[in-house]
Amino acid sequence: MAKKQSERLPQPTPGQPHRAGDTERIGTSKVTYLAPLPLPTGLSPVDFSQTIGEMNDVYLDYGAGPPTVFGWQLAIGLPLFGIFFCLVIAPLLLIAIMDWEFFQLFLGMAIWGGGGIALIIWVTMRSSHRNLLRATPIRFHRQRREVCFIVKERRLGREVDEAVIVPWESLMAWAVEGYGATQYGTTRQYGLGIGYAHPETGKWLKTEGLTAGMALSLGEWEVLRAYMEYELNSLDEVQDPLGLRAPGDPPHQGVHTIRNARRKLHEGLRQNPSFWRYLYVPLWYFIHAITLWTLPGYLAEREHRIIQQRRPQLKLAKVEEYWPTSKSGPSRYPKRSGPSPAQNWSNCPRRCGESASAIRCARSRRSLPKPIAARGWWHKEAVKASGMRSTAGPSRSGRPRTIENTMAKKHSEKLPQPTPGQPHRAGDTERIGTSKVTYLAPLPLPTGLSPVDFSQTIGEMNDVYLDYGAGPPTVFGFQLAIGLPLFFIFFCLVIAPLLLIAIMDWEFFQLFLGTAIFAGGAGAFLVWLGMRSAHRERLNAVPIRFHRQRREVCFIVKERRLGREVDEAVIVPWESLMAWAVEGYGATQYGTTRQYGLGIGYAHPETGKWLKTEGLTAGMALSLGEWEVLRAYMEYELNSLDEVQDPLGLRAPGDPPHQGAHTIRNARRKLHEGLRQNPSFWRYLYVPLWYFIHAITLWTLPGYLAEREHRIIQQRRPQLKLAKVEEWSKPLPKAQWAKPSEALVKLSAEVRRIRQRDPLRPIEEIFAEAYRRQGVVA
Repeated sequence: MAKKQSERLPQPTPGQPHRAGDTERIGTSKVTYLAPLPLPTGLSPVDFSQTIGEMNDVYLDYGAGPPTVFGWQLAIGLPLFGIFFCLVIAPLLLIAIMDWEFFQLFLGMAIWGGGGIALIIWVTMRSSHRNLLRATPIRFHRQRREVCFIVKERRLGREVDEAVIVPWESLMAWAVEGYGATQYGTTRQYGLGIGYAHPETGKWLKTEGLTAGMALSLGEWEVLRAYMEYELNSLDEVQDPLGLRAPGDPPHQGVHTIRNARRKLHEGLRQNPSFWRYLYVPLWYFIHAITLWTLPGYLAEREHRIIQQRRPQLKLAKVEEYWPTSKSGPSRYPKRSGPSPAQNWSNCPRRCGESASAIRCARSRRSLPKPIAARGWWHKEAVKASGMRSTAGPSRSGRPRTIENTMAKKHSEKLPQPTPGQPHRAGDTERIGTSKVTYLAPLPLPTGLSPVDFSQTIGEMNDVYLDYGAGPPTVFGFQLAIGLPLFFIFFCLVIAPLLLIAIMDWEFFQLFLGTAIFAGGAGAFLVWLGMRSAHRERLNAVPIRFHRQRREVCFIVKERRLGREVDEAVIVPWESLMAWAVEGYGATQYGTTRQYGLGIGYAHPETGKWLKTEGLTAGMALSLGEWEVLRAYMEYELNSLDEVQDPLGLRAPGDPPHQGAHTIRNARRKLHEGLRQNPSFWRYLYVPLWYFIHAITLWTLPGYLAEREHRIIQQRRPQLKLAKVEEWSKPLPKAQWAKPSEALVKLSAEVRRIRQRDPLRPIEEIFAEAYRRQGVVA
């Protein structure tokens, strides 16, 4: 939590009772409550963004961490690299035409441009320093099991700082996971909030901020929980994942951070020499030379000292007296009865201690790996085992824990592979490394999500069959391919000469003209190669055909016969198909990496052959939404591509199902309709920008190219023209239509009844309860 305050984060209701594990939908965001009753989440504690300011055996300060070396390296390196580029790299690249007058131009750009950038960065760093100086940390006292908020009170006409002491187990904490959709993809926002609604005054005390990902939000909360439960005793365990803090180093970053990084660089080179490491070493030294070696470390240490001296909030007499900071002398906090604090959960009050032990028992009974979030069946079993009752009424658990975007058919070997021969059913989950696999089939039950095909992976759909995995080309791809080189040429021939009109002459303009011709032509050639490669991939893509009248699925596989490869069709029962959604997390020095995927496969019972297709998605909600397209189609709940492929309404009645010139015309019509219905300054500003972008991309030419490529692919794609597939794809008389199994019908109805009663409950719990009610044994 980098303490970037955001008004866009949803605000939970202060007076509404919650407990750890509850979830709530606020708009398009999902709020997962981690406290009151702070139970272990199972994640490793990590403070990746350095939000812990101070930690000792008595207390921890959260929300105002020390400055980082990387921030100062960025502030110093950006203007100096700009100057180095103008004075060294650019003249070397243009050495054939370089003379003193031409060099004076780059010298002026280095002085004025570098100075301007340095001024902007100085203003930004000064603002950041003030924010750090004014930040009000929250103090967690683990011996008292209390938390101290510093709030502003207005007394005698002026603001004064006042300390508010809150019980640890009454503290409210929540993690936010928000999603939005634009024309070009999804936006994601994550956050962590900590607050307390005072029962007497009703005052809402809170702090919140944005994070780089859900895993780091939960890991940061786990730092606080583990510290308060005596499971964490050193900042090195959570703030130094790369091992850049040697024994004896101070807890904040500084000169020692750079020196230790250099030591680890050479140790790695000696232990595992490779070409890439030898290539990286001079690059590392160049970067640190540009950032003036250890100067960022000295500046970070200096800023840390200044902040520690001038930050007044936690120097209040009440805080100093009530929470002694010294570790020596007689204890002034109330002694606890029972075992030693070192025994972790056994020293907690009865309710929290029993719940924690019940969670561990539930995990050992299920023999499952630790979960990534404080929610799910283990919390419900823990509450049940400890005899507790929720004051929150019915469950507020969010919709399926894995909810987001679309399968762009980018195949990746990093996606975990489920075991073909291992039996699964919809609702089962499995951990493979750092990834979580949620099974959606066999026995495809309704997930409750809206079906959506955001990345256009559905190629063809009619009343008989649907082709999945090889969708039509998009207009946006051709707009990007045409617009990038043309905008570069426009910049070189129009925008740059206008910016430099005071010194522009014919000889100088010839330089920009040559750059536009050669660089623009090279860019166009590279884009053409990329589009040609994408065209070949689409042409060779093998879609999967779903026949809903037969309730069967057709895979096309390569068989080697008589020394050559031939296409062979394999027919699979719909209800025996396996489908899974993947959610994987990883951590780097600068944040988390997230990877989502959707896979569909079938292990043939006779040959044991593993048939599958899988791809990366932009998020779990669209993965599940894309699976819901297939399920809803096979169950006759979906009959038109417009329902799932056209969220912006760019397909008018009578338009073909693929994108083309009509897409651009409809976008223009909707632009003017919106301007007439809701005129505003921003809309009037956006209209000329829209026309400029489409003029640069040659108006409707991308639409015509998308239509042409779609026709070519339909004519040349041979896989689904096999005689067996053609015969299998024909419609059947209604009397011969296959019917869903009785078990699937009963379970689907049960799932819908449970979801209607509790629509925000996770799909895993809904499916498990439906199985239990129908007497289905795993």
